[in-house]
Amino acid sequence: QAADKGHGSALNNLGLCYEHGKSVGVDLKRAASLYQQAADKDNDYGLNNLGRCYEYGKGVGVDLKRAVSLYQQAADKDNDYGLNNLGRCYEYGKGVGVDLKRAASLYQQAADKGHGSALNNLGLCYEHGKGVGVDLKRAVSLYQQAADKGNEYGLNSLGLCYEHGKSVGVDLKRAASLYQQAADKDNDYGLNNLGRCYE
Repeated sequence: QAADKGHGSALNNLGLCYEHGKSVGVDLKRAASLYQQAADKDNDYGLNNLGRCYEYGKGVGVDLKRAVSLYQQAADKDNDYGLNNLGRCYEYGKGVGVDLKRAASLYQQAADKGHGSALNNLGLCYEHGKGVGVDLKRAVSLYQQAADKGNEYGLNSLGLCYEHGKSVGVDLKRAASLYQQAADKDNDYGLNNLGRCYE
């Protein structure tokens, strides 16, 4: 009913239902249309989700420049998902030129809001020196924060640190436990790494 009245957040939430098949059948075109309506009402989550549709071709054709524009609009509204997704675009050069410093800065802004994937992404920046200096202790701390939020990628990244002794002591049992938690969330990396523990 709220969506029928044109409330931006309700339109976005209904879009999520159609995207993921919650209580309705999956209909990506309808989801994209609802996100567009939410975005037209300046809803930050609608802007971000419409950006995802254009990035991955969900219900609309792939248009990376449009995706970046939508993520930027969401990020301008301080939306943590928009900040993280815009960071990914700058890290990997999706619709924009690669700019690792900008990517790390965007991940930091989203991480400051407690966004699990951004915490993991920022950790990867510090582990590999992408846009920031290498700092393994900071990377491990960020992975731990992501894992504490139940982020599947953070669980896997932290597991790798314990498996290989990156800034922490080698602890294969802890690594296997973290991989198991990631695998329980259907994370392919966690499943693969867990399998390696039992080879």
